[in-house]
Amino acid sequence: MVWYRVEGEPEDRVRGVARNWQRAESMAKTLHMHLVAMGTRVVATGVKRGSHGEIYSDEGLSLRWSVVPYEENPGE
Repeated sequence: MVWYRVEGEPEDRVRGVARNWQRAESMAKTLHMHLVAMGTRVVATGVKRGSHGEIYSDEGLSLRWSVVPYEENPGE
């Protein structure tokens, strides 16, 4: 899932889904560029991993990392 977080908000907003992490990272970069161009105060944009058919809380996903700003060691 592709997400972003707005300055001053405690939760991520999910805006897309991809079949693999390479595509999701590309989508996150595009989403970040689009949001900034629209004047949205974006703190971070990234990817979360989950399993098909599952319902999660934000804390329940198996992996979450930021694409913008880039995180060197995602998930740690």
